[in-house]
Amino acid sequence: METNNINYNKYETTLSKYNTKINDHEIKEAVDALISKKVAENHTKEIEESIYSCIDLTTLNYTDNDESIIKFVEKINAFENEYPNQKNVAAVCVYPNFVQTVKNTLEADNVTITCVSGSFPSSQTFIEVKVAETASLISWSLIFVLYLDRVVSYLL
Repeated sequence: METNNINYNKYETTLSKYNTKINDHEIKEAVDALISKKVAENHTKEIEESIYSCIDLTTLNYTDNDESIIKFVEKINAFENEYPNQKNVAAVCVYPNFVQTVKNTLEADNVTITCVSGSFPSSQTFIEVKVAETASLISWSLIFVLYLDRVVSYLL
């Protein structure tokens, strides 16, 4: 019981540094002020291009299949030809069983192949399955596995 009080006090101490007693009207005013000050200066072609190049383009539909993944990746490939002066997305993310399909289809430069792991997004399986899946994906050394933190957090 004492540990819970220590944690509670830690959070209360941290939160006490901030004004948490604000109402909807004050929040709206603060958001409106930010929008009026910052949107115009950040609504530039350079900022938009930078944001676009940080995107992890993901498809995790239960209806995904090789054909839909190929069409998905072909759009990424076509982007380079349609917008040669714009950086492409940072990565394409799929379920593990489609990594090879992406690898065989992806022609765009500097786009990383990523995949989810640990039965993400539902994670409704045994920890042993999550660990085995993640270990298998890491052993491929082809890809960066997203959502690994969700598997590791279950182990800690």
